[in-house]
Amino acid sequence: MKTLTITEAEKLIKKYLKERPNKIRHSILVSKFAYKIAKKIKNKHPELKIDLHEIRILGLLHDIGRGVSERWRYHSFEGGKLLRKLGYPEYASKIEKHDPTHEVAKFLKIKGDFIPKLLEEKILVYADSHYKDDKFVSPAERSKIGLASIREKSPELLEHVRGYKKRQSRIIKEINGLMK
Repeated sequence: MKTLTITEAEKLIKKYLKERPNKIRHSILVSKFAYKIAKKIKNKHPELKIDLHEIRILGLLHDIGRGVSERWRYHSFEGGKLLRKLGYPEYASKIEKHDPTHEVAKFLKIKGDFIPKLLEEKILVYADSHYKDDKFVSPAERSKIGLASIREKSPELLEHVRGYKKRQSRIIKEINGLMK
């Protein structure tokens, strides 16, 4: 696997998200929070072999597709496509799973497996669920804001995204349980 340093990942988001400084800040905060959560879990469960470096990189890169596509529903796919083009397919497949990508893919008839299964993918979902731009919020508040935004920008996806909210809740419970 071709890996990135934190500095290289930061350069990538600064390049591709230069027109979206709020997304750069968001990605840095999600990355740091994901690392904090992963470190806590790793300390309690060393047998899980969490890759702390990868967590940081995934947090930084998770919204890189927002620099390629203005449409929310495409950003995970576009981010994955970009990372594959840059030679980082392992990161691509993991960042594609941080949003309701599975439900959006079904709606758009895009084939692929977009459900987070690996612990690093789930920690990314957990961390991203706690930030709306650069503001730390509860997952419930983030969900409420997200649903309102979808209702406004992509109402045809609203019913599809509700399935993601259930999966997201299960992931949050799982990660909270690992931190106890």
